[in-house]
Amino acid sequence: MTSTGALSCPRCSEKADVSARPAAALVSSASQATLTQTTRPEEVYASIWRRFCAALFDAFLASTILLPATVLLVWVMEAYHSEIGLSEYKSRTAVGTAAVLLWIVCFGLYCASAESSVHQATPGKRLLKLKVVSTSHGRLTFQQATGRYYAKFLSTFVLLAGFVIAVFHSRKQSLHDMIAGTLVVRSE
Repeated sequence: MTSTGALSCPRCSEKADVSARPAAALVSSASQATLTQTTRPEEVYASIWRRFCAALFDAFLASTILLPATVLLVWVMEAYHSEIGLSEYKSRTAVGTAAVLLWIVCFGLYCASAESSVHQATPGKRLLKLKVVSTSHGRLTFQQATGRYYAKFLSTFVLLAGFVIAVFHSRKQSLHDMIAGTLVVRSE
């Protein structure tokens, strides 16, 4: 600082009057651009094994809710199949079909509502610090999350090849992620 109240810039030696400008205005434009520039930390894509462990946890959690409902459905149909005019075979077929549909729909609602929530993850993914984002890094809509869930059935065909794709993909996307336009990333 000189005796006239002016500072000189160490980079360009330009004189600046301290008394005329606030301190924030003294920051050079190059420094200010550096300060205001926001950089996103490099994303870490979730490994197939971490995703698999999260899915196992979610399946276990859903089973604790859906298994009692399924057992109750089977018990009711076994006890009352003759009263509603069904043979034992038809009753068991109907119960089996209803149970499978119940699990598919309820687990789909569980996954889609969790992945489109503010957490962007099912409880299993949250436990393992993962989240599901769109390829534009935004939050999923409920429709996009539902599509992702049902696209998992395509990933299971041909010996789980749709899941194995993630091992070789640069962004660790499985077939259902590619179809839905999603990524599974590590969250901190």
